[in-house]
Amino acid sequence: MVIVTEIKKPRPTNQKRKGGFYERKVAKELAFWMFEDPDFIKRHPTSGADKSIWCGDVAPMKQIPDELWRRHFPFVIETKTGYPQHSPDFWKKTQIDTWYKKAYLEGQINNQPIVLLICQFKHKQALFMTNHLIDVNEVMFDVAFPVQINGTTHYVYSYTFNKLLKKNFHSLFDISQIMSECCGL
Repeated sequence: MVIVTEIKKPRPTNQKRKGGFYERKVAKELAFWMFEDPDFIKRHPTSGADKSIWCGDVAPMKQIPDELWRRHFPFVIETKTGYPQHSPDFWKKTQIDTWYKKAYLEGQINNQPIVLLICQFKHKQALFMTNHLIDVNEVMFDVAFPVQINGTTHYVYSYTFNKLLKKNFHSLFDISQIMSECCGL
């Protein structure tokens, strides 16, 4: 006697659900902070796997404004949550290096030169890491660390995510300057 059982599609792991939830949460916070529209930026439907227009876990889902942004989004946004074993300190940051390098290289290919890496490690405050140095008169970074990419040293500046969200986005990121310096627009 042969018993045939139905093969069920595996359900997403708890970590995948947490990651998707965190991406949606960060997208809404960033959308409101950057565009004053909580629906402007969304979790990428494929969580960044499809790079058809913008790369990253979180990307604009509406048309980029003409006047200031010149219809271009210079940020590649990656989010990470959980990872208790990778909680960084001065001596242990290799996972952040890996995440940052991947985002940076994808951003270079897609003309999105500014990396925004938002990490929520278990039982820690969320970190906002970027290669864009924010004016120290506005807010001081908590720590900066070097990352080697193809023989060149890049600096990643780490801030407390919730503290940045309380500041005006446009006072921290001069979009006109970013567009002319980084994107040639």
